[in-house]
Amino acid sequence: MKTIKRVAFDGCVGFTGDLVIPDSVEEIGDYAFAQCTGFDGTLTISSELTEIPDNCFYLDKGFKGDLIIPDSVKRIGKQAFSQCGFDGTLSLPAQMEEIADGAFEYCENITGKIVLPEGITRINAEVFNNCRNITSVDFSSSIKYICQNAFSRCELLSGELKLPEGLVGIGTSSFSGCKSLSGKLVFPSTLEIIENGAFSGCSGISGELILPKNILKIGEATFSKCEGLTGELVIPDTVTNIGEDAFENCSGISRVVLGKGVVSIGGNAFSGCSSCKEAEFTNEDVIPDYYTDEKDASFDAGCALRIPSKARPVNEIWNKKQNSYLAQSEKQNDNNKGNSHDMEEPYYWTNSLKGDYFYGYGKDADTMILFDDALCISINGRASKEYSYYADANSENGAISTDIIGYKDGYIEELIYMNGYKISVIKGTYVAENGQKQDIYFIASPFNADLDINLSISLEEDLLAALF
Repeated sequence: MKTIKRVAFDGCVGFTGDLVIPDSVEEIGDYAFAQCTGFDGTLTISSELTEIPDNCFYLDKGFKGDLIIPDSVKRIGKQAFSQCGFDGTLSLPAQMEEIADGAFEYCENITGKIVLPEGITRINAEVFNNCRNITSVDFSSSIKYICQNAFSRCELLSGELKLPEGLVGIGTSSFSGCKSLSGKLVFPSTLEIIENGAFSGCSGISGELILPKNILKIGEATFSKCEGLTGELVIPDTVTNIGEDAFENCSGISRVVLGKGVVSIGGNAFSGCSSCKEAEFTNEDVIPDYYTDEKDASFDAGCALRIPSKARPVNEIWNKKQNSYLAQSEKQNDNNKGNSHDMEEPYYWTNSLKGDYFYGYGKDADTMILFDDALCISINGRASKEYSYYADANSENGAISTDIIGYKDGYIEELIYMNGYKISVIKGTYVAENGQKQDIYFIASPFNADLDINLSISLEEDLLAALF
């Protein structure tokens, strides 16, 4: 027998004991042994397999002992071993190239060290999510991305987290709830993105947190409840926005220095930082937008804010510029009165556009766009500004005609809707005050779990590649 077809034994709950897949088997289909909940022994996998497909052993909760993946296997599919009962160690072959989303999620009894092979460049979404008994991870030097929820709630993952040099991005909630991690958290110099909730609830991490110099933002709740962090926290000049709850309840931080690039600080960003007595704003010209209300204040009342005397609120500067663009837009609308668009039967892309929220990527992560009766744009959770827009259902390139959109210290002159197989993205052309143009991106509905690298942690070239 060389092949076991897909769903061949799916749901055969009467099987018991061990499962031995002989070496004659070279291919197994997806769901082949899914939900065979009666197996209560060990699993032996054919040494001739090159791939373990999606959901192959999904929900086989009765398996015991070690899980040994043969040296021949190059890829493990999505949720291949999700919610399996193995209570020994996991051995991965040195030549492994890919472990897909959720491959070992909720394997709550797998224990010991995970050694990741050198061929792995990305730890995909939820691969080890809720593997509560793994105790340590050896990261290969080839890893560039750790994706969404990759190690979330690995509660016995302990000791210092040694992240590899060459790592570029850490995704949403990657290590959230890893409360047994301890010691100082050291980031590689190559790191550029740390996403929302990445280390939320890692209460055992201690000492001074030194952030990498290349990151553009600190997402929502990224370090919330990291109570062991102490000393001075310096936000690099490259950071443009700090999300809400970013350092909430980091009670050991004693002082914050905000880099010159910071323009927005979300609600409760430093709430509960009870030891923090001072926050220094270093930009001599601009005061970042931050919350002062009692309920959502960015800083606690006991934290003194040191602000340069000549600095002006960023919103004051932006509003003045945006009002000038708004006046141009109104004049343009007056000139266009009487002109109308002949609407054809809309294609799916215009239907998908209306009512959707699109969230800024990278340095624009503090921005949200909603296409409704008007185009609504808000920054740092502030009240939206509205602009008229027109999406031609028959446009082949997804062009969206708009008013002149005043945005931050410049304006957006063009928007393109890009609808890929997995995600939808708005690409804009941003024109800065000095006339320089750059592409900016807004992603539909915040960073879906099935895409993690998805966007939440990818660079622009990866982002575009992920669309199609």
